[in-house]
Amino acid sequence: MKVPNIVVRGTYDYKKFKFVKENREVSRDTVRRYAKSYSNDPDPIVMITVNENMEIIDGQHSLKAAELLKYPVYYLVKRNKDKKSLLDQIRLTNANQQGWAARQFLDFYIKQGNKEYIAFKKFMQDNNLTFTIALFLLSYPEFNKSHGHHYVFKNGSFTITDLEKSQKNSDKINEILKYAHRSLYTSIRFMKLLDYL
Repeated sequence: MKVPNIVVRGTYDYKKFKFVKENREVSRDTVRRYAKSYSNDPDPIVMITVNENMEIIDGQHSLKAAELLKYPVYYLVKRNKDKKSLLDQIRLTNANQQGWAARQFLDFYIKQGNKEYIAFKKFMQDNNLTFTIALFLLSYPEFNKSHGHHYVFKNGSFTITDLEKSQKNSDKINEILKYAHRSLYTSIRFMKLLDYL
């Protein structure tokens, strides 16, 4: 298999790069952590990946840290056929790295206008639920504790099984929690008791 030639360029022109709104928010703490790491390196190389339109696929925190330190940024240009392939590349890059939590995938799909994820967030907030319990309720009884539903959620193909039933179950839980400690509802075993209520 032939290895493609890759061209890496460098610049101090930080403004030439574009942030993709569907990507996760830039965290000041993460930028500061990266900046500290780069400043401790005697010969740092700050590398990011962009598409032909200079939209950042990977490295938005690195870019901000380089800008803060006034270091050069080296960038690799990767071709994307269209917006969907750009978003797929961002999702896959972040899924394969540590750091993207389920809530960041939730926001990623909400920014794309995915109605299932918008309804998920509303349900979770309206009922004051943790992510895992909201996922359990909204995908019950098909919920797979072996992380199958977490994968489906991160992959962008999550669908709500039965919103009305999920709301009734959430109401049952909140009624029980009037008389029990709130930590009780984090137990999946407790959630499975819903079949008997």
